[in-house]
Order: sequence, then C-alpha cells, then structure tokens
Amino acid sequence: MRGLKIGCTSMRMPPAGSRALMRLLTHSWEGRTALPLSIPARRALVRSARGRPGWILECAALAADPRYGLDGQLRVNLLALDAEMHLRAVEVQC
Repeated sequence: MRGLKIGCTSMRMPPAGSRALMRLLTHSWEGRTALPLSIPARRALVRSARGRPGWILECAALAADPRYGLDGQLRVNLLALDAEMHLRAVEVQC
C-alpha cells in the first residue's frame, strides 16, 4: 500500500459487492436530482464503479448538475466519465 500523505483521504479498500453498490446508489440518488434512474442506468453505473463506493457517491453528487440530463433522460456515459476523471484527479493530487 502506498504511503499516505497528510490530508489525503483515499485508502485502498476491498471492492464492494454489486448489491451493496446498488443500494448505495439508490439511497444516495434520492433527493439529489429530479432525473429518473432507470434499471439499465443503475446497472451501468454499478458496473462502471468496479466495486468502489466512493465512485457511486461521486456520481450521485455530480448528477445534481442539470447538464447530465438531456430531454429528461440521464446521460449515463457523461456522468460516468466525469466521475472517473474527478476521482482520478483527486487521486493524483494525493
């Protein structure tokens, strides 16, 4: 495990299961955005998370931005890409 730097909040954790990530996504999505989250979108986001609960929380936080909606539908690919880029940028800073 890499040495942790002061102020860095990331730690390597074992991957979370799909069911736990699905529950986390459902719970964190409620009340944050008016965009509907269809079953295929949920599955795509959980698959993209690759066991990382922080990634799911980042997606839910980013989804509050209206630019991730197009004609009332969630732009899953854009949301997933932005969440990945944001978390990687944070990881590089640590």
